[in-house]
Amino acid sequence: MPPFLKCGTSDTIGSMTTTNLLYNGSFAGIFSPRPNEKQQLVAQGWMPWWTPQADGDPIWKNIVPIYAPAEKDAKRVQTISCPFGTQTAGLWQQMPAIPNNEYELKVTGQAWSSEDESADKMAEPSDCAFQVGIDPTGGLDPHSPLIVWSKAHQPLGKWATIQVKAKAESTILTVYVKSSFVTPKRVQNAYWQDAVCTPLQEQGRPQSVVGPGDAHLAFSPEAPIEDDVVEANISTLRHYKTAQLL
Repeated sequence: MPPFLKCGTSDTIGSMTTTNLLYNGSFAGIFSPRPNEKQQLVAQGWMPWWTPQADGDPIWKNIVPIYAPAEKDAKRVQTISCPFGTQTAGLWQQMPAIPNNEYELKVTGQAWSSEDESADKMAEPSDCAFQVGIDPTGGLDPHSPLIVWSKAHQPLGKWATIQVKAKAESTILTVYVKSSFVTPKRVQNAYWQDAVCTPLQEQGRPQSVVGPGDAHLAFSPEAPIEDDVVEANISTLRHYKTAQLL
């Protein structure tokens, strides 16, 4: 039976094999909907976020995006789309970290924005900005000023590898990807693939992988075998709207 958390795995990205601390950095496998949100199918291990509409915004601005899997260039990718509208939206994931260690996040993204319905023709695209970020404190606010963001890229119709480095300030890091479109278009898609977060120093086990307010999990039996029924006891001081045990 696979472990609940698998850190320090080796992923092959292109022709390069590297230590990747993210779970499902390839956006492969199962895409699951959030509870009561059928239009948000997100790759396992990731969570969606988006900027909601503000009072007085035009109807096309910051619409609720559609998350879904797609095949692009013969590969499974995560899509975030907002047809006839704009979005500032993305994904996040948390991972254990060693305080004062530096980490590098690299994610490959592509934008498609067009007034043409055809999948191979881009007409009158919107300006866009794609970024990746690291919250060195492990926070869950995608608008936090503590997030270290990469420079903005505009990868219209092409893949771009976007990267950023940050030094951990706690035993948990949160990584983010963000796409933003400025003007509404008939077709408005962000594509993400190949997310890799690597330690730039030796990665040992931190003193604690659970910070104040984070969930503590205990399993019985601790070393189950096939067909065993496993009981999970989960306690936390932090309020979670949704939870999923993988």
